[in-house]
Amino acid sequence: MSNDRLRNEVDFHNKRYKNINERSETSLFYCALSNIYDDYIKVIKKNDDFNKSFLEIGVGKASYASFVSKAIYHGIDCSDIAVNYCNKKFLNHKNINFYVKDAHKTNFPNNHFDLIFGMGILHHLDFNKAIHEIKRISRSSNILFVEPLQSNYFVRLYRLLSPDSRSPDEKPLNLYQIDYIIKNFKGVKVYYYGLTSLLLIVLRVKMFRSFFFSLDNYLSRFKFLRKLYWAVLITRS
Repeated sequence: MSNDRLRNEVDFHNKRYKNINERSETSLFYCALSNIYDDYIKVIKKNDDFNKSFLEIGVGKASYASFVSKAIYHGIDCSDIAVNYCNKKFLNHKNINFYVKDAHKTNFPNNHFDLIFGMGILHHLDFNKAIHEIKRISRSSNILFVEPLQSNYFVRLYRLLSPDSRSPDEKPLNLYQIDYIIKNFKGVKVYYYGLTSLLLIVLRVKMFRSFFFSLDNYLSRFKFLRKLYWAVLITRS
């Protein structure tokens, strides 16, 4: 990541975190992706163990450290405001620590972490450099990331109409980048979310969630449809 891009990310997120307390996962649009958050948390809990070391990249003010009770947890962010907030929030948790770090050059040892995870962070980074660093510090290629995709026209319109919610340099991933991750991390699988479930934004009826989530899961078997999904969950677990 160039110095200008890193500075842009720091400035954007420091400004943002001065005005919000937690990341919202219950907004009108994100109701269509509520299952991706549930599945993300399940993987974290599944891997949590006393003899493991975790790294969360891009903790913001809504770190998922609260779902880690056994493993040694390290969280990093480029925003000092976010890191200070998280350190105060988890002050009494001896297994949890947060640091201001550049995700492209963390200075952690090689093969150090049993699980590296992040929620919507890779698309903020210099993709190739970030993947190289994650691979270097990963002990077992065990990763967990949720990322937006760039090809759904409805989501692209939504992003276009909400520019103040985006940092200047962020760019949702494409399927070539997804394939690159698969090639670099052995055993990784990709799950697709947010196709027909986008109708929940209009319907606003919770009783239909299970139906649309199941339908999205089924339709993701067809490769030609995958580029139309809103987001992916990438994991080896």
